[in-house]
Amino acid sequence: MSRISGTMPMSNYATFKEQFKKSGYSSNNFYDITIELDSNINLIRQLSKDPQFGLRSTKQLLRLYCDEATMPGLTMSTGDYRITNTPNLKYAYGAVFSGLNVSFMLDADSQIKNMFDLWTNWIYGYATQRMSLLDLSDIFEISHQQDNFRTAYRDDYTVDIMIVKYERSMNGSINGREPNDKRTAYSFEHIIPDSRDRKNTKFYKAIPVHATKIFNAFPSNISSVSLGREETSMSKLSVGFEYETFTTTTLNSLSVDNFRDPINGGTGIDILDTLKGILA
Repeated sequence: MSRISGTMPMSNYATFKEQFKKSGYSSNNFYDITIELDSNINLIRQLSKDPQFGLRSTKQLLRLYCDEATMPGLTMSTGDYRITNTPNLKYAYGAVFSGLNVSFMLDADSQIKNMFDLWTNWIYGYATQRMSLLDLSDIFEISHQQDNFRTAYRDDYTVDIMIVKYERSMNGSINGREPNDKRTAYSFEHIIPDSRDRKNTKFYKAIPVHATKIFNAFPSNISSVSLGREETSMSKLSVGFEYETFTTTTLNSLSVDNFRDPINGGTGIDILDTLKGILA
């Protein structure tokens, strides 16, 4: 049997265990997603036609009732080329972003479903929206409704979406470096129902490790909601979003304050941000 020189020793359980203690693992149920409805005033005006709609309460409801989401991915667009008699080689010339899929538990008041009904009908008027005439402002609003089977301007119905990935405070070498007295711990009052004990526990709040900002998104696919009499289960609504582009904290100095829309915000260097980085 011949031996190959220059190789590293085969990995084993001991080396894996040592690395696992250092790097930890990522949990897929530690996340937050915020649909920034207030980033588009024209959309808010349409959603406000629903008497149940409240901007702050609806944003919070969407955030808490989101039970599944996907962090967007991308596929590099490639082409082929050859040099004389070489095999076909690949080169990259662009990027294609994957769709964003989000699943919501439906609330008993149907606020989530109502909101997406109004939102999609504002994008493309597939149904006539009736309203009672209360005052002159209602008459003015009727004259500016979305026409049936006409699409609105894209800028009037797109919003930004923020997805933040969290991890347990003890997971990973970076999170574990922070001393216990510097971490934010939960109190017994937060964990035990009806407890009045505000003493801190050893359960620490999750740490944000990665954030993705999605620019100019809109719902493009609203799933059907299944109904049945055989068993009682929670109704869910799956929504597929299309968007222009996205960026992450990895590409923006690990700060959500540095997020810029690459398309509409420009790609030039902001001199104020540069000076802040030098003086920090």
